[in-house]
Amino acid sequence: MKNKMAIVSSVMMILTMTGSTTVLSTLARANSLPSAKISMTQAEASVKKIFSIPNEYRLQSTYFDTSSNGSYYDLSYAYTSPDKQSHYMDITISAITGLVTNFSRDTLASGFVYPLPTSQTQAQALAIAWAKKLYPQEYSQVKLLPMLPNTGLLTQPMSYQFNFERIENGIPAPFDGFSITIDQNGMLIGANQNWTSGVSFTKPQAIISPSQANAIEQKWLKLTEAYTNQYQNGTNVYRMTFSLPNLLSASSWNEQFGTQAVGLPSIQATNGRVIDANLKPIASPSTPLISPLQPGGPTEFPFGHVVHWTRAQALSFAQKTLQIPATDHLTNASQSQTYPSGDTQWTFTWADAKHNSVNTTIDATNGTLQSFSYNPATPVKTKSKKTQEQINQAAINFLKQLYPQDTGGITVTLPNKNNKAKNIVTDLNFQLVVHGLLDQNDSGTLYVDPKTGQVTSYWGGFTATPKDFALPSQGMSLTKAKQLWLKDFPLQLVYGITQTNSPKVVLLYAPTQDTTSLYLDALTGNLLNPYGSSNPMSTEIRDTKGLVQAQAIAILAQYGLISVDSHGDVHPQQAMTREEFVNLVVNALEKPHPILYNVFAASANATTSSQQVSYNEMQTAFLNGWLKQGSLRNPNVLITRSEAAQIMIRALGYAAILNHPSIFQLPAKDASQMASADLPADALAYGLGLISLQNGYFHPNGHLTIADAALAIVRVATAYNEGQHLFTSANGVGALG
Repeated sequence: MKNKMAIVSSVMMILTMTGSTTVLSTLARANSLPSAKISMTQAEASVKKIFSIPNEYRLQSTYFDTSSNGSYYDLSYAYTSPDKQSHYMDITISAITGLVTNFSRDTLASGFVYPLPTSQTQAQALAIAWAKKLYPQEYSQVKLLPMLPNTGLLTQPMSYQFNFERIENGIPAPFDGFSITIDQNGMLIGANQNWTSGVSFTKPQAIISPSQANAIEQKWLKLTEAYTNQYQNGTNVYRMTFSLPNLLSASSWNEQFGTQAVGLPSIQATNGRVIDANLKPIASPSTPLISPLQPGGPTEFPFGHVVHWTRAQALSFAQKTLQIPATDHLTNASQSQTYPSGDTQWTFTWADAKHNSVNTTIDATNGTLQSFSYNPATPVKTKSKKTQEQINQAAINFLKQLYPQDTGGITVTLPNKNNKAKNIVTDLNFQLVVHGLLDQNDSGTLYVDPKTGQVTSYWGGFTATPKDFALPSQGMSLTKAKQLWLKDFPLQLVYGITQTNSPKVVLLYAPTQDTTSLYLDALTGNLLNPYGSSNPMSTEIRDTKGLVQAQAIAILAQYGLISVDSHGDVHPQQAMTREEFVNLVVNALEKPHPILYNVFAASANATTSSQQVSYNEMQTAFLNGWLKQGSLRNPNVLITRSEAAQIMIRALGYAAILNHPSIFQLPAKDASQMASADLPADALAYGLGLISLQNGYFHPNGHLTIADAALAIVRVATAYNEGQHLFTSANGVGALG
């Protein structure tokens, strides 16, 4: 793939239609540039033929680019109609081979529609046809990979991207290949190709055996045991896990057309060396050493002891802990509550006679310092600097003073004591140590002024309590974890291309996943990925065959909005909880708001916890007015059909008319028994085809299944884009009476 931004040496001319071919042809023949085998005129004719560019599109500009990768013509077309000038086509074609290396155009679809005009199966057939047309020679040397999940909002036009990976000597070369993108109307909207030439692909001869590679991997592999915060089974909890230590110096391999990255270790098949993409050897990672503030010191958790301090008690704690002089003047004292827990915070500010100020926030519910900053009125005038050892000791002394009962349970990440003065590190991190293991979620930072050696800012994010952590004795041994790791990440023979100045193709044994972001649960042996999976999407869902909601379920699975288990099942008749449905609606229609604190004091009664996997989504729905406040108290109850209707209709922006039940009619046998507060949303949900009747009944208190929710959401996404056409009923029955 040619990256225009990365071209080291390029010549670019923006030309009008008149005379562009002559100038570019002359330029291409210049001795300073690689000679072009086709002219601009030929390139333009080829592009118009391949893509059948309509006459309404006019060539706006042309470029000639040259780099170490070759010479290219770039052509940009725009729609001539003033009201459609946003429609475009951008095409890059090789001046040497005549192959299209990049094609992009805007989709003409205005938004998501259901049913989809083009299914995934139809889109795949179209993609293969385009692949054969654009890359007839290369097509015989590629493999179509499983599709990755879609990203973005469901309300946007859907598209399908198909990746074709290069295969040489029967071995994947994922840095080469091409991708074809088809939109929901069956239109080609993207093509991207990279095909490395001038390099040799070593045949799998005279290489180490798979057993030898496995032995190297087993010797090289080191795992770190720690406590990490993980999403699992609907909650965000502490897990005792094993993971690969961080390897900051290792450069990654270019895997642009593969569905998964080449992981570590990457073992050079010809000599058994573990290398990165710069051909540099990677030493076996070492497990980080844990050194508490005071070895053998007390290990009392700094959080979780509810104290409910008064203003005076919080003030006294801050003055004593931070050693605020009695002569300093208290200029501010304000109280607030955290959301949604309702914990009390006190913020205090002091100023001395020289106008230096100190600002601090105290968690008065749990008795901890949350933040602190010292702000001098004028900079310190001195050229002297503290040594790294003095900086380190200042940080340790501050934390000992702050956490005298947990000096054996906190560690500071210290830089090398032998650092030279010019490399002084002043921002230091600290973490909890629990049962001898690092707690990688509960941490904090502090800054030490290199001139004075004084800690001038602090932030501590401790939230853990003793009940959160399993004992190491309950988990598996390091040996067992290593065995599972090696089983879950088998080595595969694959080609990699180096990131060196002169790229070289090397034959590697490597895992086919990015192992640096994965964790192994020390209790269950399950693999955990807190960053979301980028694994290929299964094209086969077993338990939806024959269901009218099958395509809707497949669409949501493609977007990662509902999960498909390892057997290919989604369990369509399973009832959904309130949290699960809200998570589905919010992620389909808009990005969740980040976690907000100090928003509503009244929400302190909510039991929705920031430890829940869908906390942001529940908060977003609440702040948008889609959820009633009481709903936050019970996120795990099964959602009723009426409540689902309320959420969807409010999400569509029609909350105001829900206060007028008299204008609605619902042809359901149980309509007369419905609460007046439920009837408007239920009638609209039926009229828009979001929720259908069951044997003539709406069943407002019945539970919503995954299948019915899937069909409702794809229709909500369609209605979301219809604007004034919102009340065109999908059932042929008007919702308004």
